[in-house]
Amino acid sequence: MKAQVISDENGQAVRIPEGLTLPGDTSEVDIQAIPGGLLIRLNEHRKLRLSEIFARFPPGFMAAGREQDDEEERDWGWAKL
Repeated sequence: MKAQVISDENGQAVRIPEGLTLPGDTSEVDIQAIPGGLLIRLNEHRKLRLSEIFARFPPGFMAAGREQDDEEERDWGWAKL
């Protein structure tokens, strides 16, 4: 499949044909030079939506609450009044 290369003073861009479109929330990809061309992959470190992060928690996560440690007196180095 052919794709159009667009050049300007900042570099080049490849117009991805309709049949190969990336997911709608993709804003960055990883690109690597390989023998004979370029390899474009989805960026695995993309920013996740908060709902996606919460969806990764297992069912019942924190259902019993959280253990609270006893608070310790701390010396923050400030002068005492």
